Amino acid sequence: MRKISRVGVAAALVLAGVGAWVASTVASTTILAGVGACYARVHAPLGAVLDPSQIMTNAKDLPAADVVDYTFVFH
Repeated sequence: MRKISRVGVAAALVLAGVGAWVASTVASTTILAGVGACYARVHAPLGAVLDPSQIMTNAKDLPAADVVDYTFVFH
């Protein structure tokens, strides 16, 4: 009996997640069509070109990663 209820809860959570994903996708496409919804995706202007290497080159004040090397750990 417990397995059935756990499977039911898992199925309900999956369906709720898929439903939320579909609702957010539909909301973003309907606002672009002029229907009107709460959420929309932000699109880049038509003439904009994003160069990832230029973005990485100009990145400043990024946090430094702390690397701890555990290669030779003897207990």
